[in-house]
Amino acid sequence: LSPELPQVSRGSQPTDGGSLIVESDEYEKFARDPFAAKYLRPYRMGEEFIRGGDRWCLWMADSDFDPEDIEHSQLLRERINRCHAKRKDSKKDKTKRDAATAHLFQERRQPSAPFVAIPAVVSANREYYTAAFLQPDIICGNQIYTAIDPDGLVFGIVSSSMFISWQRLIGGAVKSDLRFSNQVVWNNFPLPRLSTPQREAIISAGRKVLNARSKFSNLTLAE
Repeated sequence: LSPELPQVSRGSQPTDGGSLIVESDEYEKFARDPFAAKYLRPYRMGEEFIRGGDRWCLWMADSDFDPEDIEHSQLLRERINRCHAKRKDSKKDKTKRDAATAHLFQERRQPSAPFVAIPAVVSANREYYTAAFLQPDIICGNQIYTAIDPDGLVFGIVSSSMFISWQRLIGGAVKSDLRFSNQVVWNNFPLPRLSTPQREAIISAGRKVLNARSKFSNLTLAE
């Protein structure tokens, strides 16, 4: 509804049965494999993003991907074969077709520049919706939404009391938790046209949030 708002996209969808995800107790064996290690990327879903903890994924969508690496790595072959079998067993025709590219996340919407990340679900007890900036080498799964936000306007808006009031009014819920959606919540957010001073005030307020967080860098977003 508002020309002020940039596009917000849902994160990337693996549709892999967990085959392309590397848990913390598996990390060392993948890191020791020189071919698999090339494709290890930090991976974030809502839980890791808000509460901390490490997960990784095998991300082979970048320009440095070499198909021959799969032949040299038993770990990569095993994971890709598992993903291939999982997709072939799907009832969806598209997922069956995507078994042919089992080394890739089925849906890939990873930003190529620093971005603001917005979790799909947060606690209803929060006074403000939780968002944070991430670097493009951190892969976001489908429980996070992303937006390129060079000046910080998106972050300032999402972090505002006005936005969470709108979220509570129109957004969905998971049990009692708040569920964000780009199509239902963000695209419909009735932000009026901003004057230059209004825009700068929102951006400045967002920077104050980031400055406050920087004093507690050892804490998770939940904390």
